Amino acid sequence: MITCYTLHALKRIRQRGIDRGLVYQCLSNPDGEEEIDDSRRCLKKLDEKSLVVILNG
Repeated sequence: MITCYTLHALKRIRQRGIDRGLVYQCLSNPDGEEEIDDSRRCLKKLDEKSLVVILNG
């Protein structure tokens, strides 16, 4: 899977100290998924927290 990050996404990833590998895992193997209009919301559970990644189509 080829993943292109927007500048906004890269900024948020850095601000929140999220590893890009976790973002990739969330997109490629989500624990939950939801389609909203032309976007996809992916959820990955990580210990006591959850990672939500929004993929614009």
